[in-house]
Amino acid sequence: MHHIFHIVEIVNAICGYIYDDAKSKHALVALAMTCRAFQETALSVLWKHQESLVPLLLCLGDAIKERRLSQESDEDDFPSESLPTSVINRGKILYALRPPTTEDIQRVLRYTSKIKTLTRGFVHTQTIHPSALSALLSTSEGPILPNLRTLEWPLRGVQARDLPFLARFLSPRLTSLSLFCPEYAMDMLMLDLLGRSCRELTSILFECEAGPGFAVSLRDCLLHLGHLQDFTCTASIDMVHILILAQMPHVDLLDIRISEEASMLPPIPCTEGLFPQVRQLTISSIDLHGVIQFFGIAPMPCLEKLWILLDDDDYPALHLLEKLEKALTRQITHETLTVLSISSGCSDLPWDASKAIRAATLEPLFVFGNLEKLELDCHWCYDLDDSFIASAAKAWPRMEEFTLDPYGTWPPSGECHATMMSLLSITQYCPSITWISSHFEGRAPAVSEAHRPGNGHHAAKVHSIEVGNAGISAADVRDVAAFLSDIFPNLRSVCSWSDQDSPVSGRWQEVASLARWAISIRSQERCWYGNVVVDNGNT
Repeated sequence: MHHIFHIVEIVNAICGYIYDDAKSKHALVALAMTCRAFQETALSVLWKHQESLVPLLLCLGDAIKERRLSQESDEDDFPSESLPTSVINRGKILYALRPPTTEDIQRVLRYTSKIKTLTRGFVHTQTIHPSALSALLSTSEGPILPNLRTLEWPLRGVQARDLPFLARFLSPRLTSLSLFCPEYAMDMLMLDLLGRSCRELTSILFECEAGPGFAVSLRDCLLHLGHLQDFTCTASIDMVHILILAQMPHVDLLDIRISEEASMLPPIPCTEGLFPQVRQLTISSIDLHGVIQFFGIAPMPCLEKLWILLDDDDYPALHLLEKLEKALTRQITHETLTVLSISSGCSDLPWDASKAIRAATLEPLFVFGNLEKLELDCHWCYDLDDSFIASAAKAWPRMEEFTLDPYGTWPPSGECHATMMSLLSITQYCPSITWISSHFEGRAPAVSEAHRPGNGHHAAKVHSIEVGNAGISAADVRDVAAFLSDIFPNLRSVCSWSDQDSPVSGRWQEVASLARWAISIRSQERCWYGNVVVDNGNT
């Protein structure tokens, strides 16, 4: 054997390269079985990431058997209430035939220390009976996987047998934990167990509901997790939890839902020094009150990406929107924010001019001059014009994705002042634009015959645009298609949210078809003049 294979780093690199190719993983098995120099490294790579406990259970030899269930003969051995529905439907199950022997245990222990990642779908899956899991538990008195770093645990409701099994996987070395039980409440015993056992955790995801004692147990759990960096929780939390998270020095990502009770509290005095490292924030609330309450707590000097999700199914009060914008512009460093997204559950509400959002309401957001993605997807009521879109494009020259509520309610066709000319402004002032979605009335732009519509400006990265429920007349179809083909040389589709059977929807489809035809002609024309548009927007 060549002496180069005694260098551990080279062997690791070879095995890692083979593992990345899914079709060549059998080569690692061959290496482990035929070459001592590769054996331990190849086995470590093969066992490092697991999506099921089945391979580990099979290491118990003939202590574990697979059996096909039948509706009659196996009812006594495997009562239906002890099995998940998926097991019964699948018809096959791994079960323990006898207790593991010393030889079985040693065989399993050889591989348990190599597993670093165990992903969702492994526990109580279609093929594992609780007796088999119990046999696995008996192989060690401590954590089953002592070197486990990442654990995804899909709970099928909180059952007594889950707790001791979960406890055996919560090793002190665990750094990432995801618990999935979306239809059930999180048991406080699990949170207490987590806080005691895994103090090195840096990432937590709880997809669950808040059960009895959840608030107190979560508070105590968070107080023990001083290394936490990412925290995601779909259950509602209150201001006590938020203040604890705000004081954690390493938290980088937050995805939280504010409880309805917390949103009704009086404002909390602003405190400096909180949220020192938070860069990504997703905040859900029943309405704007909770979001305004949250941003009143402290400045967020490092925030780069912000998603706000609202449950409210009505138009927001304009004074609340103004309060939210004041809070955002006061608490977020203007130069750091690159993504701003606001969405709500509002839909199918009629046009109401008294509740319409106008330019003056959105203009304070212009201070975030480095925005790369703006997404307003709230189904709110708007009355904006081309001049506002032009001002927005100038304020956000780095914009790549621009979504201004294409599903929202805009003035009736013929009264809307946001037209195709808005697209020209975005093209001129946002050279990196890749996605445009809003309500653009399909009226033919007034363009001088002596000049091209785009005046040499192209958005070559844009392949599709959305125009919402915008209207367009039959007389304007060709002119709009010609206009779009000039400023979007790689345009493939124009999406309208009008009724598919309506004439308006058919006209926008005709616009897209004519635009593609005109683009092919213009591309030949540019080649003749030596002015070729490539996909990075340069000519």
